[in-house]
Amino acid sequence: MIVVGYRGYMIKEYVANEFPSLKVTFIENTDYAKTNKLHSWYLAKNFASSEKCIALDSDIVFHPHIIEMARDETDLSGAALYVGEITGGSDTLVVADVGGRVTAIGKDIIRDAATGTFTGIYVFSPGYSEVFFKKAGKIIQSGRENLFGYDVVNAIRRERGWSLRAVNVGSVPFAEIDHVHEVIGAEQKMSPHLM
Repeated sequence: MIVVGYRGYMIKEYVANEFPSLKVTFIENTDYAKTNKLHSWYLAKNFASSEKCIALDSDIVFHPHIIEMARDETDLSGAALYVGEITGGSDTLVVADVGGRVTAIGKDIIRDAATGTFTGIYVFSPGYSEVFFKKAGKIIQSGRENLFGYDVVNAIRRERGWSLRAVNVGSVPFAEIDHVHEVIGAEQKMSPHLM
C-alpha cells in the first residue's frame, strides 16, 4: 500500500512500469498541500493495524539491507525505528537510553545529544499500530494535521511510557532528499553500495 499526494500519478506510473506484477493499493492524500506525513499515514490506518507494519518516509532513499532488517524483525513486543550514524542521512535525530529505548526523536534535537540519525523507517506491532493511529486521529481531529509520525511517537512515550526500540543500522547508507541538490549527494552516497 502506498499513500500518494503531490504528483502521485508519477509514482503510480513508475510502480506500474517498473513492477508490473506487484499488487499495490494506492491511497490518495488529496489534502497534501496543507497536511504532512501524519495525515498520509492516518489515511492508511485500516491497512496497518492488524499485523506488523513497516512504515517508510517517502523522502528517504536507503540501502535494501535496511528494509530486509525491518522485514525480518521478530521482536513484536512493541515498535522499533531504525537509526543510522550521525554523520548524515537525515535531519531528524534520535536520542536513545543505554537500554536502546528511544527517549526523543525530532528535528530540534541538538546533534551532540543524539544517538543517531533517523532512517525514516518504523516497524510497528499490531498493538502499537492501534495506539499510534488512535493518537494520530485525536491529533488530526484537533486540527494539527501538519505534523510528522515522530510527533505521535513522542506523545505516546510521554503519555503512556511506551518507547520504541532504536535499531542501529550502522554504516548502511541512507539519505534524505528534500531538495533537488540533495539528489546528487544521495546518488554519490548510495551508488557504491548498490553495485
